[in-house]
Amino acid sequence: MRNLWMAGVIAAVGLAMASPVLAMSNKDEVSLADVQMLIDQQKYDMAVDKLQTYLDATPQDANGYNLLGYSYRQLGKYDEAKAAYDRALRLDPGHKGVHEYLGQLYLKTGQPAKAEAELETLKGLCGTDCPEYQALAKAIGAAKK
Repeated sequence: MRNLWMAGVIAAVGLAMASPVLAMSNKDEVSLADVQMLIDQQKYDMAVDKLQTYLDATPQDANGYNLLGYSYRQLGKYDEAKAAYDRALRLDPGHKGVHEYLGQLYLKTGQPAKAEAELETLKGLCGTDCPEYQALAKAIGAAKK
């Protein structure tokens, strides 16, 4: 009986450590779905705050850093956005969303050649039919007009 109880405790601790949402108290609970809602509402400052809490608990989440970069970019904090995208790419070099958003950042900061390089990277990752490639290609085309 004691071994069964101990196995339950070990399983619960392992589950809590594996899941950043479970490891935090309800008051501090942050999910990327919650953050996405803030972004959809253009509440970028709030999204950044939530993402920093989230990333403190899950520092290996490239998706979190991608959303952090997006939020910073929308706030005009381009250096912070670039740092977040760079961190995301160190964690997941093939993250299509990061390459798209990094290309968008390069367009915003007057670096179209770097945006084109990100487009080529996306072409290598997913071809020309993936939504990330198409969105960045459209933005590059619009920037040329």
